[in-house]
Amino acid sequence: MTIGKKLILASAISIALFGLLALTGWFGYRSVVKSSRAVSAFERESMCLQMVYRGLNETLLTAGTPDSIQITREAVKCFDEAHALTLAAEPDESVKAKIIERVGLRWEAIRQKLGPYMKERAADHHDLDMMIGYGEIIESGEALMKEVHAMSADAIGRMEETAANTKYYVILIWIAILLSMVSLHLDLFRSVAVPLRRLRWLMAEISADAELGRRKGLTAGLLSERLTPDESRLARRVTDIKELVASFDAMITAVNSHMDERRAVEGRLKRLASTDELTQAFNRSKFEEIIGREMDRAARLRLPLSIIIFDIDRFKAVNDSFGHLTGDHVLRTLANIARESIRDTDYLVRWGGEEFLIVSPGTGIDKAFLVAERLRQVMGAHAFDYIGPVTASFGVAEYREGESKDSFILRADAAMYNAKRTRNRVEQAA
Repeated sequence: MTIGKKLILASAISIALFGLLALTGWFGYRSVVKSSRAVSAFERESMCLQMVYRGLNETLLTAGTPDSIQITREAVKCFDEAHALTLAAEPDESVKAKIIERVGLRWEAIRQKLGPYMKERAADHHDLDMMIGYGEIIESGEALMKEVHAMSADAIGRMEETAANTKYYVILIWIAILLSMVSLHLDLFRSVAVPLRRLRWLMAEISADAELGRRKGLTAGLLSERLTPDESRLARRVTDIKELVASFDAMITAVNSHMDERRAVEGRLKRLASTDELTQAFNRSKFEEIIGREMDRAARLRLPLSIIIFDIDRFKAVNDSFGHLTGDHVLRTLANIARESIRDTDYLVRWGGEEFLIVSPGTGIDKAFLVAERLRQVMGAHAFDYIGPVTASFGVAEYREGESKDSFILRADAAMYNAKRTRNRVEQAA
């Protein structure tokens, strides 16, 4: 086989392997993106369910004011939309069926019980039947929340499995490319390097003969006259050999570039799975990891741990009056202010909508209260164009040994809602 045919064959194999590598990466990327969308949709369902709880609580506490009813209605609409997104993001029909069975049907059962709590001025927390119904909704909601978290964990598992499999296949293809390159180099060494060494010996021999002929007055024979027909053909193809080496270098550079892009994509996906895209704060999924770790650490080392929950005051009015783009600008700005005002060891989490949460390890309730108060003042001092100052209400709670995560969060959340009664205030949990 001539060198030209070997190069054509090697190029065809390399292109096929590279195409397979690119195709594998593309399919893996699409699968991971779809799984990431499903995870985000499940997180939104969880957030919407929390909003339902909040709406019901306010309805019972306020005897069904229009504002509390509106919260519940928006929460129901939010969950419906999130559930539709969850189904749309899942390509597997069997998984869709599980989502409908484990989440959709449970949600429909809860919705049917919400009617009495969505009538203005109809709720009464002294009504025994209504409180029993409320307890049943909360119990069903907790079961639904567990299912949503379980389905979200399954989606995360599928995403991680797809990423791992893609990485495995990419490595295998990369090894195949590497082996093909080694094989080609060995073949080129046998068919090219050895004959080239022969040419070098001939040139040295000609050089010696030329020196001897110069001293004795003899003429040296030409190199072309000493070559066999095969060596002559090979000598004419020396430039082709150089181009082959250059082609291999270009191929390796292309493969390395693709691997760099792949690692960058994996890094972006990882960030997407743990951060809120709008505010760059941690999301609810990452919060679960953070709070579990910090609660274990606080209990083990007997260190204080506090959380601060704050809600932007009258944020709906900002959206209604100035548009959602302005609302997004307010969210980003206040998130940046909060991030710059807390320690590097603290965690800023977007809790949902216009609510944020700060996990502050090693911080007692008094210091956390001062941090929240400072944040309240800094945020209130920032004047937005066309809007003016935007304030926030804060709730602060310190972890109690043996306390559950939900109890810890609910205490801070309750304190925040007490602060919301007058707004632009910091309230400490009981």
